[in-house]
Amino acid sequence: MISRLSAAAHRRCMPLLLIAAVVVALIVIAVALGVPPEPAAVVLIALSILSLILGLLVAVSVLRPGQARPAFVTDEPSRTLRTPRAGTLPLLNIAMLGILGFVLIVPDTETDILPMTWSLGAFIVVFLGLCARATLTGIGLTISSEGLRADKFAGTVTVPWAAIDPGQIWSGPFEVHLRYRAPELIRTSGWVVNPGKLRVDGVVPEFAAATLRHYAAESDQRELIGTPAGQLHPSSKVGPAPTATSPRGAIVTVLVLAVLIGAGAVAGDLRVGAAYGNASVAGIVAHVVTVAFVLLALRFVRGSMLLLRRRA
Repeated sequence: MISRLSAAAHRRCMPLLLIAAVVVALIVIAVALGVPPEPAAVVLIALSILSLILGLLVAVSVLRPGQARPAFVTDEPSRTLRTPRAGTLPLLNIAMLGILGFVLIVPDTETDILPMTWSLGAFIVVFLGLCARATLTGIGLTISSEGLRADKFAGTVTVPWAAIDPGQIWSGPFEVHLRYRAPELIRTSGWVVNPGKLRVDGVVPEFAAATLRHYAAESDQRELIGTPAGQLHPSSKVGPAPTATSPRGAIVTVLVLAVLIGAGAVAGDLRVGAAYGNASVAGIVAHVVTVAFVLLALRFVRGSMLLLRRRA
């Protein structure tokens, strides 16, 4: 059921976001015209909490190793193989829209919480802007006879097969790593930090790496891409994941930052709860934001621990 929800949320992301934006706008306008803000705040917080819970359920389901399949999604009309796109970001964006609506209806007389709410509103606007591209396109990998297209969080990487070295492809947690033999052939758009790390959520990373190695080495087999027979040629073998090559210092840095982010979110939540009450509107908003940051921190902690374990 969660996988169907995820696919539907991604497929219908634009209508869902438009409906959510219209609902939030109407509530904000109604409050501006004289409707009491308390019931409006309850509706917006309920919308945010429901969307956040659904988004986190989808995220956990997608990232659970048992959910990954040894197969890509075959798109025969476009003759491509691709990873399934998740509906996490559309659902999280709806939650953010609800919180943004709450920020806009906080009365100016609430001077104690206005700095916090406006800071939260600024964060949400930045978040929505940064993830707009990924929300609409999804994050994942598409394979065609011409090469690879990796849709990342804030940009896209397009790689022709001529740039790929079959011997420099390996798998990591939820992603495939590549070292390019002709990096000048790579094309990027948007903001791309590391074009050599490609997310393959929903597909077993070892399988994805083996598929890329096969088609990078066997150019005459690329015509099979986009057909059921092109999932993985029998001559390709799915081997064990190699030892991670990421520097230990970089892994430890990410691990420490993740712990600090999670601890900071919990400390901020406790402070807001002590100042305004855990059952207050400010307390509830703080709880929602804290849960999101803690889960994000846990994800980075888990990934860092996996990489450190592979290096051991």
